[in-house]
Order: sequence, then C-alpha cells, then structure tokens
Amino acid sequence: AMFHAQSCGGQSQKSSWTHSKIMENQTMLNLMTVKSLDQVAAEENLTAFRINRQAALDSAVVETTNGNQYNADERSISRMANALLAMAPEPAHFVVNWSMANTGTGVMTSTTKADLAEAHRLAVENMSAIWGR
Repeated sequence: AMFHAQSCGGQSQKSSWTHSKIMENQTMLNLMTVKSLDQVAAEENLTAFRINRQAALDSAVVETTNGNQYNADERSISRMANALLAMAPEPAHFVVNWSMANTGTGVMTSTTKADLAEAHRLAVENMSAIWGR
C-alpha cells in the first residue's frame, strides 16, 4: 500500500508538470491565432461582399431588344447554353418555348433562337460585371 501511495504521488507531480506545460503551449498557440480587430473586420467585410455579390447574381434578370425578360442566374445561363447548343443547326428564327423571368413558374413563352442567344450573351456579360466588382 505504501508503494502504491508513493507511486501515485510521483505521477501526480509529473502529471501536474505535464498539465502546466500543455496549458503553457495552449496559451502560446492562442496568442499566435488571435486576430486583430482589423483582420476580423476585413474578413466580415469580405464575407458580406461575397454574399451580396452572389445575391445579385442569383436575382439577375436581363431584357432583350424584343422586351423578353430572362432569368440570368448561373443555372439559367447554363440552361440557355445547353438549349442553344442543342439547337445549333437551327436557323435564328427557330421558335422555342422558354420560361421568362416575368411570368409564373411553368408558363412558357414562345421566343426565337436569336432572342435566346441575345439573352445568353447579356446574362454572361452581366455575370462578368458582377464578378468584376
């Protein structure tokens, strides 16, 4: 029993020393990772900028010279590109039904390949302008 008590006492001192070193190292690590108020503010500004930029892109609408309003978010740009690729051999006056930005979901509007191509170009230009801010 006596040996056991001494052994525990020895480990306790060693354990206390180890715990102290760990706390010292943790404190040094925390001091190394502390950010200045300017750094925190800059990160918050960057995050807000990114959120606002993405919101502008997600809600973008373009209007063609024919007056058709097309959604111009990234998914819509991709859909326009896919449709234009699929109808590449068709003439500019080829009629296509498209869901416009200013009509209800599922309501299709007749438009032309040329109008869709103009909307795609405008949407890509708009996206570039947003990303270039």
